[in-house]
Amino acid sequence: MDGDYVYVMEPEKTHGQELRNNKTMFRWSGPVGMVVTARAGMRLMSQTALFLVLLSALRTSLAAAQSGGCDPDTGDIHQYLLNRYTVIATDSDAADVRTNLGIPLLTPNQIGFVTDTLVCHQASSAYTAAQGDSVVGRSVYVFRLGDDYLVVDKQVFAGEFLIGWLFDGTFTPIMKIAA
Repeated sequence: MDGDYVYVMEPEKTHGQELRNNKTMFRWSGPVGMVVTARAGMRLMSQTALFLVLLSALRTSLAAAQSGGCDPDTGDIHQYLLNRYTVIATDSDAADVRTNLGIPLLTPNQIGFVTDTLVCHQASSAYTAAQGDSVVGRSVYVFRLGDDYLVVDKQVFAGEFLIGWLFDGTFTPIMKIAA
């Protein structure tokens, strides 16, 4: 055997160690009895440690993916939502639409897309709950309208219309809208 120590794993023994012939012997109660040299044991321990680190990183990234967030796409749908809801929120001629949505007349500094990670995660979760579905890791557009939020998932349509949800500042649903 190579190395100064021999690790003995015997299923019929209990955990612990004892000194035998000036060598430390480890007994392990496991499903399979085996003898592992010190070099192989160290390699096994380092591989196990690496596996645990990778598993931890994977769980963290999965948790982030499952919680969703803001859609980073700034393409056509992003521009459409920006233009449409800027006009609705700030143009005095759009009073009827604002009244139907329950949005007061706002100034340009009271509206805009949200990029804050925490708000985006909350919005994604609130949208999923309001939709009553189980989509994991939903990416949404979050558009601030004063104290309220318009949340839209560009993957969810009703016919030709995007489905959006208007939420209050605590992400309590106010109404479902065709965005």
